[in-house]
Amino acid sequence: MRMGSAQWNAPLFRDEALETDPGVIAALEEFLKRYPRYRERKGAFNKCAIATVDLTGYLEGCGYRARQVWVRCSRTRDLSGDSQAMPSEHALVHLPETGGSVDVTRRQFDATAQVPTLYGSEAELGAHWAEINEDTERREYAWRSLPAAQVHK
Repeated sequence: MRMGSAQWNAPLFRDEALETDPGVIAALEEFLKRYPRYRERKGAFNKCAIATVDLTGYLEGCGYRARQVWVRCSRTRDLSGDSQAMPSEHALVHLPETGGSVDVTRRQFDATAQVPTLYGSEAELGAHWAEINEDTERREYAWRSLPAAQVHK
């Protein structure tokens, strides 16, 4: 993975889960500066597909491989206080070089979630979701189980 050209100062979020080069972290920070609404529950609500397409394009434009994936069957309860918030399916960005994933709209379900929520592996992603689909063309057929893990914040 190439190192980004953006200056990396103190991150706006902790990078404990996703051991990523500073360029990816800087790109995520810059993306969230452009789209600050995703830091708020109301701004993130029901925007996962749009945010994921925007973030995937942004990261690719910065020279990183990124792709949209879908998850479903939440393993956590909705912490937003809105029983309508938990979707049947949810989109996020997968970073193939690291095996990690990035969720910029997690706050719609959990007001205390870091923005973005970083998952370093499928096991960490499995703390929140039971199934993943990496085939965006045939979503109804390509679901597979994620390993269950302890809840990751």
